[in-house]
Formats: sequence, C-alpha cells, structure tokens
Amino acid sequence: MNEQPAMIRHPEPVNLPHAWTRRLHPMGIAFYLILGVVLGVAVACRGIYISRHFTQLDDIGVAATLLRNSSPDDVGKTFESKLAISASSSLANPRTRLLYRLRQTSVWPMCNSVFVKSYKYFCIPLEWTYAPVQFFFTAGLVNPGNDYRTILLKGRLPSCIFGIIGVIAIFLLVAGMQGPASPFQALLAASFMAFSLENVVFAMNMGNYALGPLAIVGLVALLIANIRYPSTLPSRALLNGLALAFLFLCHYQIFVFAPAFFIALLLLLLRTHMLWMRSLRSVVITGVIFGIVFLPVFVFRLSDTTTIHWNAGPHGQYMFTLPLTGGILAALAYTFQFGVQHGFMVFASMISFVPETSRLFFPMRFF
Repeated sequence: MNEQPAMIRHPEPVNLPHAWTRRLHPMGIAFYLILGVVLGVAVACRGIYISRHFTQLDDIGVAATLLRNSSPDDVGKTFESKLAISASSSLANPRTRLLYRLRQTSVWPMCNSVFVKSYKYFCIPLEWTYAPVQFFFTAGLVNPGNDYRTILLKGRLPSCIFGIIGVIAIFLLVAGMQGPASPFQALLAASFMAFSLENVVFAMNMGNYALGPLAIVGLVALLIANIRYPSTLPSRALLNGLALAFLFLCHYQIFVFAPAFFIALLLLLLRTHMLWMRSLRSVVITGVIFGIVFLPVFVFRLSDTTTIHWNAGPHGQYMFTLPLTGGILAALAYTFQFGVQHGFMVFASMISFVPETSRLFFPMRFF
C-alpha cells in the first residue's frame, strides 16, 4: 500500500491588516507607536508657534479685513462709497454692477440691511480670492477687542485645525483601501503630510491654504465611495453634486480636478451598469448641481481676478499660460511640457520637510 506524502505546513504569512489592528500584537504596538509620534509631531509643529509664526500680507491681511468690517455702520458707509464710485467708472466689476442695479429696485433696503449685518462673514471671499467656507469660522473668532497675539491665534486656529484633520483624513482614507500593505501606505501618506514644511506653514496662515489638501482628500474619498457603491439614481447624482460644490467652496482649486472626477464617474457608471443614458444622466445632474454653484462664483468673483507675480516664481516659470494659437494640439503639448518641466520640482517642494535652500532638499528632487 502506497503511503501518501506528508504535507509540508508552511508558516502562515502575517496578515498585515489584521496584525496592525491587534493592539497587543508586536507589529500592532510598533505601528501605533509610530502613528502616535507622527500625529504628535503634526499637532506640535502646527500648534506650538501658531501665535508667534512670522506674518505677511496674505496672513495678517485676513485679520485686517475682518476687523475693518466688524462694525455694520462702517460697512454701510464704506460699501456705499465704493459702490457709488466703482459702478460709474472703469473700476466696475460684475459684482458692483449687479449690486448697482439691485440698488435701483424696491427690495434694496431689505437686501442692504441683511448684507451690511452679515458682510463680515463674506468679506474675505469678496475682497480676496479665498473660498468662503473657512472664514465663516474665522469671522466668529476674530474681534476688535483682541490684542495682536490673540488675533494671530484665533485667526490661524481654523487653518491649524484643518491642517491636523488633513493628516488624520489622509491616513484614514488610505488605510481604508483594500490591500495587505494599506496600513503602512497610510502611515507613509500621513507622514508626508505631517512633516511637509509647506503644509506646516499653511496651517499657521489665516488663508485657507491648509483646507486645500483636506478638500482634495475629500474629493478622492467621494470618488472611492462611488467606486464602492456605484449608482445611477438621481438622488446619488444630487448628493455627488452637492458634495463637489461644497468642496469647491472649501477651496477653489477643486475646479481643476473636477473634469477628471466627471470623466472617472462616467466611465465607472458605464463599466458597472452598461447603460449610456442613465450613466450620462447621472453625470449631467451632478454637473448641473456643481455648475449652479460654480458659475456665479466664477462670473461674479473669479472672472476679474488677475495673476500675482510672486506666486508665479521669480522668473514667471510657474505661470501656466496656454498658447493662443495652434489649437488643441498646441495646448496639449504645452500642458505636457509644463508638467514635465516643473511637476517634479513642485511635488518635491510639497513633500519636503526642509526649505529649498537646505542641503537636505537636494535628495528630495530624486525621491
């Protein structure tokens, strides 16, 4: 009688997603210790110097605008003078033209009263190019009775909080993805954001720069939610449009990523449902909801915005300007060349934990 060969039992590989969630497992203990250090450093370097970090125009200018518009009486006088001048001169813009026409109607007294009383919550997105969401919080924190350090603390607090939430959010987003190494990928992603010098500086600035990365994480999370639970129902399209519009109001650069989101959403629905009309209808509904919010913001605020020299690089090398001639092919060629020429340096600067003048920055160019 032939004997059956004995089966060789190999040790089972460690299942990382289960191991790291077991707090008593050695890998789990090490993982949580490292995660705790990363989050601790993220909080410390963003919060310790929040009221002592150096300031500049984009930072203290937010507080100055809020304080200047804190009194309804002052807002009313300033608003009337600006409206009278700009509506009848070359300085007029779509906003002032609309308000000037509204001024001639019978509803103006009521609209003016509401506008003057609530203007402090809208003065930043109207006078600056910042998206509005963050400054609903900032406007309720900064007041004329604060001293200089307190103004810096309160004015920068929303950015600090959003910066810290961004580190936690990107960790949770990547950790929630399927795959044996996702926890460690999540730790790596959180570390990049936590130690990024650019992100740290954003968190100590009154502008809404720190909310930008968090909004991008939210956009990716929205796409992943649609991948996991695809649906062509109008209610889902409505929710997608509202979520995308809200993220746009958190940071205007969401608009740059919106076309890719719509394309990905359409391809996803076609792949899962194979129904052209339903898939297209769903994407169109999402686009219409987003457009209802985007178009007024673009027409009445962003269309008359001019570029600023200092954020285009010392020689204007980071100014993205599509060629006026040559058609689509020339535009695509310019976009590709621009990305190849500057993309890697921009990415290295974003994740670097040291300034560009440091010797340690050089290896980051080859990361």
